Amino acid sequence: METPAKVQPAEELLNIEVIPGSPDKTTRIGSHLGGKAKEEIILCLQHNADIFARAPQDLEGIDPKVLTHHLNINPDIKPVK
Repeated sequence: METPAKVQPAEELLNIEVIPGSPDKTTRIGSHLGGKAKEEIILCLQHNADIFARAPQDLEGIDPKVLTHHLNINPDIKPVK
């Protein structure tokens, strides 16, 4: 069986701090964007930083049961070989 090739981005990506001064809150944009488009996208991302959810804790008011996946298995049953 052949191993599938690893998918690569079409271009180099730039890390952008969505919240300036918070290196743990980043996203990436294409490096080939023109100066004006790049500036506008960065400003839009930073202006709307409050709508990004980075972790389940960021989703205030949503019951964790909605976000948590559980496998429907019985741990008392031995696996089939």
